[in-house]
Amino acid sequence: MDTWIFWIVVIGCIMAPLIISAKTIRNLLISLRFPTSQISTLPEKGWVQVKGRIRGEAIKSPIDQVNCSFYQVEVKEYRSYGKGGNWHTLLKETSGPFELDDMTGRVKVLKSNPQVVVKNDGAMKVDDEIRSALKNLGITTTGMLGFNKRLRVYQRLVTPGEEVLVVGKIRQSEQGISISGRRLSPIIISSMDRAGMYRVFVWGMAKLAIIFYLVAAIFIVVYFLSISS
Repeated sequence: MDTWIFWIVVIGCIMAPLIISAKTIRNLLISLRFPTSQISTLPEKGWVQVKGRIRGEAIKSPIDQVNCSFYQVEVKEYRSYGKGGNWHTLLKETSGPFELDDMTGRVKVLKSNPQVVVKNDGAMKVDDEIRSALKNLGITTTGMLGFNKRLRVYQRLVTPGEEVLVVGKIRQSEQGISISGRRLSPIIISSMDRAGMYRVFVWGMAKLAIIFYLVAAIFIVVYFLSISS
């Protein structure tokens, strides 16, 4: 094996987790930098972190029609290409905008493709009822030959009355002050406290790093065994 191929693979495995997790790392640093503020004392501009409850009538989640105050639905399909494959996002839909109330005031949180962090964020079991709900959302669940597609469905919910942590950027308009995100730094909406949200961020990045670093370690062992034999 050529030395330059070896170094490309090793460096690629080291850098890949950092590149893939770039947005999460940025959001984590922003959240660590700014303390939680009361809505009544929010500045006129800049990044802020607020915590409160979503006001308004309960809404229905689009997958199983559960009462909630906020939802994000994400549907992915596995597409194979020869010996490999990738998960492709078919749908990522978020409710909103909504008003957040912390008893000192209210602020509007805009709908801007947020990064949503909730407890028990796992894929739902895709049964016939879930496939029927997906069809109502305009998603085809079967392939050309009638076989069921390989899907992952995530439904992230904030229940009515549950406290929500929001990290975003202040936005001024004629309608008043609101919170939104940016393309490279999406707004964060979390039903967890700061410590819990940080654990989710760090563990997600750690799992990704473990996979790539394990591949790098195996590659290094194989490489040195090959040159020593």
